[in-house]
Amino acid sequence: MAREIKVSVEITAKDMFRFMMYHQYTSMTGIIYIIIGMMSLGMMFYAMFNMTALYTVVMALVFFMCIIYQPIGLYLKAAQQVKNNEAFSRPITYTFRDWDIEVRQGDSHGELPWDEITKAIVTKDMLLIYNGKVRANLLPLSQLGEDRDAVLARVQEKVKNRRVRGTGKGRK
Repeated sequence: MAREIKVSVEITAKDMFRFMMYHQYTSMTGIIYIIIGMMSLGMMFYAMFNMTALYTVVMALVFFMCIIYQPIGLYLKAAQQVKNNEAFSRPITYTFRDWDIEVRQGDSHGELPWDEITKAIVTKDMLLIYNGKVRANLLPLSQLGEDRDAVLARVQEKVKNRRVRGTGKGRK
């Protein structure tokens, strides 16, 4: 029987923003935003020399909306969500056991059996453990401390038959 691994994390606005950016820009919508934004940038430069000023301004606005405004909007939404949601005001303790993950916050707690995890994703900053299409537990890698490698290995072992992406080899 493997040892229990216990870690506590606090989700900040920066962590929520990174999650939202990852979620947005790995979806089809995010990819379309990038494509439209880059095409509008090219069209803007083309229009500067070959078309009217109005067309140049319109393309600049499309570029701004797709490439600049979208991330700013996501950051503001993340900051507001963390500020207004009481669940983010206290640390969340995860205990990784052989049969499940116990999630505890204050007096509340729940258990997430390994077979209910639909996928796990490791980005350079975060471990995302999904138990549904959009329901995810966020664990910032920087807060896992010396248990980081053990947590990643346990998740890799227990979720191996489902989707596990990433290695977490980014920042330590």
